[in-house]
Amino acid sequence: MFRATFRNGTGAPVTNEEGNPRADFIITTTDGLGAWSYRSSGVFTQELVRRSYADGEEASFEITWDGLGCARNGESPAYLPVGRYFMHAVWAGANGGSSEPVSFQIG
Repeated sequence: MFRATFRNGTGAPVTNEEGNPRADFIITTTDGLGAWSYRSSGVFTQELVRRSYADGEEASFEITWDGLGCARNGESPAYLPVGRYFMHAVWAGANGGSSEPVSFQIG
C-alpha cells in the first residue's frame, strides 16, 4: 500500500484543477527506468475538478499495488523481480507537486 499526503505550504490559498486520478504513484528502477505507474495501470474517467486548498491544508491519496510491473511489447504484466526500486507520488494539476523518491526493496 502506498500513501501520499500533499500540503499547501505556499502561505496563500491555492486552486488546483485536478484530473482523475488526483495523484499518480510512479515506481522506477535504480537506473531511473519506469517500472509501473498507477495512472497507466487502469482506466479512469476524464473528470476535471477545480479544488481550493487553504494554506496548510492537506490532501491524502492511498492506493494498493499488486506488485505487477508495466506490460511491455504487448505481453501481460509480470511481477517485478527482486531488487531495489523507488516510488514517488505526483499530485495532478497545474498547482500540484511531487514527493521525494522513497526507496524500497522487493524480495
